[in-house]
Amino acid sequence: MLDGSIATHLLDAARSYDRKGALEEAAAGYEAAVVEAQRLEDSWVQAEALRRLAVTRHRLHEVPAAHSLAERSCAVAVRAGSAALLAEGLNTLGGFHLVEEQFKEAQEKFRQALEHSVDGSQLRGRIEQNLGTVRSSQGDHAEAMVHYRHSLAAFLAAGDEHSCAIAYHNLGVVSQERRSWAEAEEHFRLALSSADRTGDTHLKGLVLLNRSEALVALGRLTEARRSAEAATGIFDELRASAELGDAYRVLGVILRESGNLKLAQARLRLAAELSATAGSAAGEAEALRDLGVTLALAGEMGEAAELLVVSTRVLGRLKPSLQPEAVMEGNYPAAVRAWGELMRARDRSELEHAERVGAAAAAIAWELGWDAPAQARVRMAGFLHGVSPHLIEAAELPWGLVESRRASGDCLGCPDRQGSPADPPPEAQMIGIVDRYDYFRMPSPAGWGLSDEEALSQMEPHRSSWDAGIYAAFLRSRAA
Repeated sequence: MLDGSIATHLLDAARSYDRKGALEEAAAGYEAAVVEAQRLEDSWVQAEALRRLAVTRHRLHEVPAAHSLAERSCAVAVRAGSAALLAEGLNTLGGFHLVEEQFKEAQEKFRQALEHSVDGSQLRGRIEQNLGTVRSSQGDHAEAMVHYRHSLAAFLAAGDEHSCAIAYHNLGVVSQERRSWAEAEEHFRLALSSADRTGDTHLKGLVLLNRSEALVALGRLTEARRSAEAATGIFDELRASAELGDAYRVLGVILRESGNLKLAQARLRLAAELSATAGSAAGEAEALRDLGVTLALAGEMGEAAELLVVSTRVLGRLKPSLQPEAVMEGNYPAAVRAWGELMRARDRSELEHAERVGAAAAAIAWELGWDAPAQARVRMAGFLHGVSPHLIEAAELPWGLVESRRASGDCLGCPDRQGSPADPPPEAQMIGIVDRYDYFRMPSPAGWGLSDEEALSQMEPHRSSWDAGIYAAFLRSRAA
């Protein structure tokens, strides 16, 4: 073997271990490749081995070391004058920020990577894919789909099946966010097939896990449980504690949907513990959210509300995405959706009522010419109108919801309620009007079951208590 090929051989051997999930062996191989490449002054292998070693260290939760190694890879690329290697290093650093939920920093690194990338569909495909993930994390799912489709096209053109598997997986994830469950399941099916052929065990676990959530939404609980259990086995073997916590959370949800509330609680408590141990604040918050919903179904409303406050406080901070267009389609941020899950656990009709009130209140705001962010805020406040303002305040939800609910109080702008403010704010009046109208229209026993004409007749004596312009906008929106 020629001296100059030793470093490349070491790099290839390390990558083989990496694909099998043998992270410690992979790390040792990458370190050996770095040393040999430095001795041979092989900048390409040195930069690539440093970058891949950084990724391995990050997967082993050695975050500072991972960042340092990726920055070393970028420095080697700069000295070598290689734009492609520099783009690779910047893309990796952006990926670390993305995993750590530092979205602003991630987007900046990906933007820099795109600027330094050379023509080459595979590299551009990966950068486009990561930009799509940032946009998805920010709640812009439509733009995320555009990036993901561009990346998939690039990978297909390059004949890179492993990257295609990742692209299919991400298309599935964003389809889930858009509540397009059948589309998501199809993407995951394609991702699983590609991941199987390429032998990426970790990716296969992720696909199985996310596919199980889509299968739950489609009501295919038996398939969902098999998929989640397979993912649990993979992550347990790989010692991937954060992913294992997510897997136990999904298993808990499946058990809950199957009616096994006690076992569901046990799985969800374990999921929260594993996520906390792994330092995954979002994973822990999601587990606590699902545990709260499970406790609500078991009739333990006090603890359920407490857990929802804790979890949505974290989700509102870590996932504060607010794209008005998505909200106006009823695709609320994670922290808001969590309270909807609690409503569903208490009474599905309560959730349906909340959906109608939110949509109708936002329609009034549109009639009044309010801008898109204001309409979205009204829709979320209307959706949450049945949740105690004290709980919303304790959850510290962003988007101005705390201020809106504090101002409206328990009366929500409805006349004749004890303690109603003399001059309720516009949002409260919008929500109060449509809340009362929907109550009159709802079938008994939840409501009065009146016709549209009868409901308006019941509201007529109270018109003077509402702002005339807001009530007129309500009539226009209802007619539309």
